[in-house]
Amino acid sequence: MSWIIHPAEVEPAENLIDLPEMTAATLPNFIGEDDNSAESKRKTMEFLARNNSFFEGMHVSVHKVLKLAANWVSNPGIPIRTVAVDEGLSAEFIGDLHQWFRELTEQWWEEKSLQGDWQLGGEGEEYKVQF
Repeated sequence: MSWIIHPAEVEPAENLIDLPEMTAATLPNFIGEDDNSAESKRKTMEFLARNNSFFEGMHVSVHKVLKLAANWVSNPGIPIRTVAVDEGLSAEFIGDLHQWFRELTEQWWEEKSLQGDWQLGGEGEEYKVQF
Protein backbone atom coordinates (compact mmCIF):
# COMPACT_ATOMS: atom_id res chain seq x y z
CA MET A 1 0.00 0.00 0.00
CA SER A 2 1.21 3.53 -0.75
CA TRP A 3 0.61 6.69 1.21
CA ILE A 4 1.42 10.32 0.64
CA ILE A 5 2.54 10.32 4.28
CA HIS A 6 3.05 7.05 6.09
CA PRO A 7 0.56 6.72 8.98
CA ALA A 8 3.43 6.33 11.47
CA GLU A 9 4.59 9.85 10.58
CA VAL A 10 1.21 11.54 10.99
CA GLU A 11 1.18 14.20 13.68
CA PRO A 12 -1.82 15.06 15.86
CA ALA A 13 -3.82 18.01 14.49
CA GLU A 14 -2.81 20.15 17.49
CA ASN A 15 0.82 19.97 16.30
CA LEU A 16 -0.13 21.37 12.90
CA ILE A 17 -1.66 24.67 13.96
CA ASP A 18 1.44 26.80 13.37
CA LEU A 19 2.60 25.22 10.12
CA PRO A 20 3.10 27.56 7.18
CA GLU A 21 0.39 27.32 4.53
CA MET A 22 1.30 25.43 1.37
CA THR A 23 -0.04 27.28 -1.66
CA ALA A 24 1.07 27.60 -5.26
CA ALA A 25 3.00 30.72 -4.24
CA THR A 26 4.77 29.06 -1.28
CA LEU A 27 5.30 25.62 -2.87
CA PRO A 28 8.96 26.36 -3.74
CA ASN A 29 9.62 26.83 -0.01
CA PHE A 30 8.68 23.18 0.49
CA ILE A 31 9.96 21.43 -2.63
CA GLY A 32 12.33 23.96 -4.22
CA GLU A 33 12.09 25.68 -7.57
CA ASP A 34 11.69 23.76 -10.82
CA ASP A 35 15.20 24.83 -11.81
CA ASN A 36 17.30 21.67 -11.32
CA SER A 37 19.56 23.44 -8.79
CA ALA A 38 21.24 21.50 -5.99
CA GLU A 39 19.21 23.39 -3.36
CA SER A 40 15.91 22.63 -5.10
CA LYS A 41 16.85 18.96 -5.46
CA ARG A 42 17.69 18.83 -1.73
CA LYS A 43 14.34 20.36 -0.77
CA THR A 44 12.46 18.01 -3.06
CA MET A 45 14.27 14.97 -1.67
CA GLU A 46 13.57 16.05 1.92
CA PHE A 47 9.90 16.43 1.00
CA LEU A 48 9.83 13.00 -0.64
CA ALA A 49 12.14 11.14 1.73
CA ARG A 50 9.44 8.92 3.17
CA ASN A 51 9.32 5.20 2.44
CA ASN A 52 6.13 3.95 0.79
CA SER A 53 5.01 7.47 -0.12
CA PHE A 54 2.90 8.11 -3.20
CA PHE A 55 5.91 9.72 -4.88
CA GLU A 56 8.29 6.81 -4.22
CA GLY A 57 9.34 5.25 -7.51
CA MET A 58 7.54 7.87 -9.57
CA HIS A 59 9.36 8.67 -12.79
CA VAL A 60 8.27 12.31 -12.98
CA SER A 61 9.16 15.20 -10.73
CA VAL A 62 6.97 16.25 -7.84
CA HIS A 63 6.65 19.57 -9.68
CA LYS A 64 5.10 17.75 -12.63
CA VAL A 65 2.66 15.81 -10.40
CA LEU A 66 1.56 18.98 -8.62
CA LYS A 67 1.20 20.77 -11.98
CA LEU A 68 -0.94 17.89 -13.24
CA ALA A 69 -3.05 18.04 -10.05
CA ALA A 70 -3.59 21.78 -10.49
CA ASN A 71 -4.49 21.22 -14.14
CA TRP A 72 -6.97 18.47 -13.15
CA VAL A 73 -8.67 20.84 -10.69
CA SER A 74 -8.69 23.79 -13.11
CA ASN A 75 -9.75 21.84 -16.21
CA PRO A 76 -11.84 18.89 -15.01
CA GLY A 77 -13.16 18.02 -18.48
CA ILE A 78 -9.86 18.00 -20.36
CA PRO A 79 -9.30 14.67 -22.14
CA ILE A 80 -6.58 12.42 -20.75
CA ARG A 81 -4.99 12.09 -24.20
CA THR A 82 -4.72 15.88 -24.49
CA VAL A 83 -2.92 16.11 -21.14
CA ALA A 84 -0.67 13.19 -22.06
CA VAL A 85 0.37 14.79 -25.36
CA ASP A 86 0.83 18.25 -23.79
CA GLU A 87 3.01 16.87 -20.98
CA GLY A 88 4.84 14.19 -22.98
CA LEU A 89 3.58 11.38 -20.74
CA SER A 90 1.60 8.23 -21.40
CA ALA A 91 -2.19 8.34 -21.35
CA GLU A 92 -2.09 5.35 -18.97
CA PHE A 93 0.02 7.31 -16.46
CA ILE A 94 -2.24 10.37 -16.70
CA GLY A 95 -5.31 8.15 -16.30
CA ASP A 96 -3.81 6.57 -13.17
CA LEU A 97 -3.03 10.01 -11.72
CA HIS A 98 -6.53 11.29 -12.48
CA GLN A 99 -8.01 8.23 -10.79
CA TRP A 100 -5.84 8.89 -7.73
CA PHE A 101 -6.93 12.55 -7.70
CA ARG A 102 -10.59 11.43 -7.85
CA GLU A 103 -10.05 8.99 -4.97
CA LEU A 104 -8.42 11.71 -2.86
CA THR A 105 -11.32 14.06 -3.61
CA GLU A 106 -13.85 11.39 -2.70
CA GLN A 107 -12.07 10.65 0.60
CA TRP A 108 -11.92 14.37 1.41
CA TRP A 109 -15.62 14.80 0.60
CA GLU A 110 -16.66 11.81 2.71
CA GLU A 111 -14.60 13.09 5.64
CA LYS A 112 -16.12 16.57 5.40
CA SER A 113 -19.63 15.13 5.10
CA LEU A 114 -19.16 13.00 8.22
CA GLN A 115 -18.01 16.03 10.19
CA GLY A 116 -21.35 17.67 9.45
CA ASP A 117 -19.84 21.13 9.05
CA TRP A 118 -19.76 21.14 5.27
CA GLN A 119 -22.60 22.17 3.02
CA LEU A 120 -22.75 22.20 -0.74
CA GLY A 121 -25.13 24.88 -1.97
CA GLY A 122 -27.31 27.30 -0.06
CA GLU A 123 -29.79 26.79 2.72
CA GLY A 124 -32.51 24.37 1.69
CA GLU A 125 -30.62 23.41 -1.48
CA GLU A 126 -29.72 19.81 -2.13
CA TYR A 127 -27.00 18.74 -4.54
CA LYS A 128 -25.93 15.25 -5.48
CA VAL A 129 -22.25 14.64 -6.09
CA GLN A 130 -21.19 11.73 -8.27
CA PHE A 131 -17.65 10.38 -8.12
